Amino acid sequence: DMEEQYKILLNHLYKVEGEVLHRNSKEFDITNAYGIYRHFHPKAEIFTYIDTIASSVTRAPSNKWTKEQIVAINKLIDKNKELDLSYRFYREYFKSLNIEQFPPSLVLSIVDCFTNTQVGTYKAIQEALNDCHKYGLFKHTPISKTILPNKDDILLVDGKFGNGGKAAMKDFVNRYKDSYEPSSWKDELIFKNCMLLYMKTHYAELVLGNSIHTPNLRGWNHRMENAQHV
Repeated sequence: DMEEQYKILLNHLYKVEGEVLHRNSKEFDITNAYGIYRHFHPKAEIFTYIDTIASSVTRAPSNKWTKEQIVAINKLIDKNKELDLSYRFYREYFKSLNIEQFPPSLVLSIVDCFTNTQVGTYKAIQEALNDCHKYGLFKHTPISKTILPNKDDILLVDGKFGNGGKAAMKDFVNRYKDSYEPSSWKDELIFKNCMLLYMKTHYAELVLGNSIHTPNLRGWNHRMENAQHV
């Protein structure tokens, strides 16, 4: 069965992408109903499937399909098949992130950050886990014996989300394992606020380190504001 985290992600992408195969006027090729852009992922299995069914409509390459042809192809797509192939694509795409380890309510904001910067996202998650532990939101005994720069931290903030980070996240996820806690969503909101604050700090440090990034800062901050509400 599909994990809850992937159900949330794919449902979100499906709505954002308009629920159909399409090609935007400023893009080089088609994007499927779950946001997989062929120009960036030409070998994705979903496009082998789409090409097969499209052959009854046109023999032209997908970057040459007309709007009318795309409408006709959409009518031939098996939605269950497309969902399955999209799920398999994202399972591989987010393999290193392993989104199943995160609380479902945090998946969209974490994925949004991760697609922009992997190391920055891991650092922000580490910082958020350190903060939530200091706030007493969960208990955790570090598996590493390394002496950390800040004695109150449980994780070294290095952008490498290894066994220590995964163990801390597991303890955060399972913080109410033995009892029902109706306010548990507040803890996850605190985690998200901490993570996004550190993401903004990460972007600011990039700009301070190299002014070439300055034009990107507004877009990055806008992305973080959107992630606040997903």
